Amino acid sequence: MTNKDSNNKDQVDIKEKGYIGERLFAKWLNKKDIPYIYVRQEPKTDEQEDSHWPENFSAFLKKTGAKRPDFIVFLAGIGIFAVDVKNKEITEYNSAESVTLSESELIRAQRFSEITRLNLWYAYAGKHDNDHCDKWYFIHNNDVQRKGNLDKSNIFFNIKLEETFCANDDNTIGDLVMYAKESTIDRLKYEQLTKKETTHD
Repeated sequence: MTNKDSNNKDQVDIKEKGYIGERLFAKWLNKKDIPYIYVRQEPKTDEQEDSHWPENFSAFLKKTGAKRPDFIVFLAGIGIFAVDVKNKEITEYNSAESVTLSESELIRAQRFSEITRLNLWYAYAGKHDNDHCDKWYFIHNNDVQRKGNLDKSNIFFNIKLEETFCANDDNTIGDLVMYAKESTIDRLKYEQLTKKETTHD
């Protein structure tokens, strides 16, 4: 196998893992009776091009470099928010279970959130098989910089799972709503404090 073939296989494997994560998240949302819209990521096929199907992501958003989410979720008590699903290996960082997110992806996601005014959450899959995932670790995109640790190469953030909200089969949607509200309050306090420090400087 050539290096090119190996790289192509790795890309297919990453995509397949992504699809598995998205399918499992949709299954979890259905189990919790949470309404959602799935945002397809695949480019148009030749047949769709010939039949003049609309693009699934606007030219304006593409131009800004914004990254599309995987789901638009409707949650009573919170409203509408976007979710980007991650099916990544849980690693260890500073003796704690952690996940990672690239800084470049975070910037693109924040751009989407700023333009659409939608809150964007990352949902990391816990241990799972191809049919079931009973744990999802949520973190708001604006909390990644505040709670995560940027690695020395400034490429990705390490996010400790203890800094996320773990949604599982035992807790309720009300718990997720409460966490989202508390997280928003904490984030606003942090932003106000940051602004004051900047003003004093």
